[in-house]
Amino acid sequence: MSNVKDGELPKLKEKCQWCGKEFITFEKIPGKPIRGRYYCCIEHTLKALDKDRQKAAKDLEKKIIAEVRRERTKESKEKLNGKKECPACGTLFKPKSNNVIFCEHCKYLSYEKRNALMLARKRQRWHMAEGMKRNVYYNGDPTYEGASKAINREAREHEYSIRCFFEGLRSDGNKIQSLRAIIEQYRLDLSGLSACRYDKEPVSGSHASDLSDILIKIEEKLKSQHEQLIRLYNSLTDKRSQAYKYIAIVNNEEKQSILIDRYIRCASWERIAREHHYDKRHCIRLRDEAFRLISERCH
Repeated sequence: MSNVKDGELPKLKEKCQWCGKEFITFEKIPGKPIRGRYYCCIEHTLKALDKDRQKAAKDLEKKIIAEVRRERTKESKEKLNGKKECPACGTLFKPKSNNVIFCEHCKYLSYEKRNALMLARKRQRWHMAEGMKRNVYYNGDPTYEGASKAINREAREHEYSIRCFFEGLRSDGNKIQSLRAIIEQYRLDLSGLSACRYDKEPVSGSHASDLSDILIKIEEKLKSQHEQLIRLYNSLTDKRSQAYKYIAIVNNEEKQSILIDRYIRCASWERIAREHHYDKRHCIRLRDEAFRLISERCH
């Protein structure tokens, strides 16, 4: 203290705890250093504070992970005691055997309703992770009755629209086949009437002018049927391209061929069953499964 002049603070040599560089600092009161004496500059002070914050955040993260692990360990112990979680409603129950999947309440529900409940639980978990969203169903009740009804109704409506599209495609194909038959009949009538000879003496009660009028009417009808056939072909081409996109979604070749035979070739169920060596009801069942798959993936 003898080297310090009057009015001056004592100088101290310290080592920066961030970079290790020696620097000179002051102390206001002997034995009580000022706050910045541990670092050589403000930049190193801020870096050290940032590092302390990161360390505190990591410690908090470790604490949360440890709590989650304890909860999972508790759940696993409950499962080891013979309890299982129902995938539909989420309640813990004690199954009578290892093959039992659903609880006593959910095992009597239909297949579609159980799937709706499981989907509602999945959406509820999304809400817990990401917060509430618009147009997504949420219900705190573990049965999720309202959500399951809405999901079932939405899925049925979309599947019905897919079914109506394919039935309309088949109807257009049948209309084209009918128009072809009508046009062919008109052509036969024209060829038959054109073969009549007008140079011979007419039969009593018949006139050449009457035959010409009939020919003109048939030609007009034939022309109108041709125009209608062209319009149907144009609309059918767009529908068939969309139908092939839907059929490509189905990853089963047997179901694809049944859809093509029924709605592109417009074949009957008896013919399809005979060609595929299946029962008629099994072919219809495969068609329904394909519609359900298309509806789920498109929706």
